[in-house]
Amino acid sequence: MPGTAPWPDPAVLDRWEPGMAVCAVMGHLVDGLDVDAHKGGDLSALGTPPTPYGRQRTPSGGTHDLVASLGVPSRDGVLPGVDVKAGVDGGGHGFLFLAPTEKLSKATGEVVAYRWEVAPYLADLAVLGGDDTGAALAALVRAPRARADAGALEAYDGPDYADLTREQRAAADRHVEATLFDWGVRLAGAAEWPDGERDAQGRGWEGLARDWAWTVAKLAAAPWTALDEDDAEAEHDERLPGVIAADPKCRGKWRDGIVDKAAADGVPSPPWLDPVFDATPVLRHVRQAAHSRMLGSRGLLVCTLVRLAAEVPLGTALPPVVGSRAALNIGAALVGGSGGGKTAMFDVSRELLGLAGEGQRRIERVPGSGEGLIETYLEGRAQDDGAGGKTRPVVADPRRLFYVDEIGQLGATKDGRSGATLGPVLRSLLTGGMLGTENADAARRRHVPAGAYRAALVAGVQPVASEVLLSAYDVGAGTPQRFVWALTVDPTIPDEDVDWPGPLDWRPPAAWPAEVEYPEHLRAEIRRQARAAARGEDAAEGRVDGHARLTRLKVAALLAVLHGEAAITDRWWRLAGVVAGEWTEEAIAACRASLSSSRERQAAAEGRMRGHTRVAEEDFVAEDRQRRDAVAVKVLSRVAEAGEDGLSWADLRRDLRRSRDLVERLVGTPEDPGPLVAGGQVRLAEVTVRGKPATRLYPGEGA
Repeated sequence: MPGTAPWPDPAVLDRWEPGMAVCAVMGHLVDGLDVDAHKGGDLSALGTPPTPYGRQRTPSGGTHDLVASLGVPSRDGVLPGVDVKAGVDGGGHGFLFLAPTEKLSKATGEVVAYRWEVAPYLADLAVLGGDDTGAALAALVRAPRARADAGALEAYDGPDYADLTREQRAAADRHVEATLFDWGVRLAGAAEWPDGERDAQGRGWEGLARDWAWTVAKLAAAPWTALDEDDAEAEHDERLPGVIAADPKCRGKWRDGIVDKAAADGVPSPPWLDPVFDATPVLRHVRQAAHSRMLGSRGLLVCTLVRLAAEVPLGTALPPVVGSRAALNIGAALVGGSGGGKTAMFDVSRELLGLAGEGQRRIERVPGSGEGLIETYLEGRAQDDGAGGKTRPVVADPRRLFYVDEIGQLGATKDGRSGATLGPVLRSLLTGGMLGTENADAARRRHVPAGAYRAALVAGVQPVASEVLLSAYDVGAGTPQRFVWALTVDPTIPDEDVDWPGPLDWRPPAAWPAEVEYPEHLRAEIRRQARAAARGEDAAEGRVDGHARLTRLKVAALLAVLHGEAAITDRWWRLAGVVAGEWTEEAIAACRASLSSSRERQAAAEGRMRGHTRVAEEDFVAEDRQRRDAVAVKVLSRVAEAGEDGLSWADLRRDLRRSRDLVERLVGTPEDPGPLVAGGQVRLAEVTVRGKPATRLYPGEGA
């Protein structure tokens, strides 16, 4: 390290006592490869990992390998769960704890010692003078760090802070202060953590200190902020808690040249710029086209990407990083009310692609059923299959661009025969799987092999009818995850009219690859997520749905195609994170809110109906009580008039024949007396009249 001797002093070890740590600074003959099993550390993405010249087991079950010096600075998270502890030219040095140091295990919470599994044998390495088995790892360390900031611009070409408008300067100041304040709160909370605590992203103090320094450097590098390098360093030091700053692993994260390095990596976009549409001239063109026709820019971009999927040759697919090769078939859900411009977006996207869009008219279809959808890929007449049977071959141009004006069209047949097959067909369609229906009649038998067709689907979705895609069954089956979603409303449409910019000058890539390539660190992250899902660990870590991840990859590939490229870069991956991530989440949230509101309104209506019924019942009971009391008065009056002679049942029923039911309930029988008899107001007696038994009513003792 700067100002220190390049080699350790062995005499220092003589002062070691139990409870002390032993550390080795890397970047001198060997570097350290820290593989954290607790965080899913995996070197498989490297192919052949660097040759180890010693290995120790860590307290948490991971490994520390000593490898030939890579000639790079230290870098954490170069792969998931993999940190490189290195150093070069007196800078960027990291260190490893060595046996017999003891630390708390992240796996068990107990104090465990580091131990050597393979004792260091550095003499061989010293004789060899190094090796090149770590070249792939060194290349990863040197590669620009992939950031989660989807708003990073390729190159900011706007005005400096001094040339901004007053409103823009105020927005820039608010953004900087909010970012610094948020980090200050986060760091203050971390300062109270117990040993071994980490945040949701798996960062401990060292990771937070590193990202804090980088965040401040990025703000200082942005021309649109008032933060210069000196002020940035002062803000960094002031807001970093002393207990974290004093930790040896957190020192030196802010270093000379960090602002220049941040500027070279790409500055964050200003808060007044759109992270997608201000990222490239092509995307700005799409937004202008949308606004010129009073359409939502998100919906038009998504429609355009879906159309471009139909231009990708069948032989081009995503590589089998997880599972098999993935076809670039895709679906889009345009979310908006009736009259929201969904059909217009589909039509304008055709116009926006110029000749390519016009050429797609012959492959546009409107699906009505699962069987009809499959039918569009097959020739009309069955032919001999060479085995004594009949088959219907796939059409010469097996590309189809489907449009459904309202998703409710699919839901309307959901309980019918065709609706029963449409959902599974759509799910197979959007992943390029085999399509087919069996039938004894060869003319009605349908079979389209997997990968033998291209499908691109645009569906209009009214939020209140979105349950067709968002039911619990469909979510579990992965239907909505196969779509990229976009709201059709666009609050950024300006008050002033916008000129039509003309069609895009779109040209396909110079050469279509068999497989769309993407950076190694993305492959490693995707495999890590898939591994967690396969092991059943995804529920605890926060599941990243495989279908949604695949949709993001497809969107990234199509963004590349929109720009005449055929490979996924970090830039297209970041932008796809907004389109297939944030936009999709917002649109689905709007649909769920509408469905919830609809259910609440229905429940309220049902409640009102139940309330009306209850009131009616109460009114009936009240009315029945009034009628009963009136009849009781008449019964008592008649019995009183009869006096000791008594009143026959026949006479009472005849006199009150319109209320006979109530009379019988009020009086009852000797075996089952009614309330007037039970209350002592009327007395019943069995008598004989003309030789026949009869019942007479007399005033009771309580009358």
